[in-house]
Formats: sequence, structure tokens, C-alpha cells
Amino acid sequence: MAPRSALIEASNLILEAERDFQRVVALRDSLPAAVIHSTLSTFAAAASDFKLFAQSLQHPSNEKVVNALTA
Repeated sequence: MAPRSALIEASNLILEAERDFQRVVALRDSLPAAVIHSTLSTFAAAASDFKLFAQSLQHPSNEKVVNALTA
């Protein structure tokens, strides 16, 4: 797999993980509130950062950056 394709595939996996996060949220009723709050807050922040990163990799204006990273 070409480096650029690998980055795009990684970004797709990150976006898929965000969808999985939504399914995990459904389990929150079976866990203590403190665990839920801490875990979801941390994961939501990371998911948001990864989503922005994934979107930036796929944006045409960043092609030079992606090409430099994969050279």
C-alpha cells in the first residue's frame, strides 16, 4: 500500500473508531458515573482531535503536507 493510501486508510479507521465510540456510549448505564465521566471525556477529546486530523489528511489543500510526510 502506498504511504498516502495508508494515511487515508488510517484516517478512515479513525473515523470508524468514532462511530464505535457512539456505540460504547450506549453502555454507560452499566458503569459508575465517575468512570463514565472520566472515560467519555478523555475519549471524546481524543476522538475529536483524530477526526480533525483525519479530515485534514483528506482535504485537497493539504496534499503537499501529506506528500511531504509520505516521501
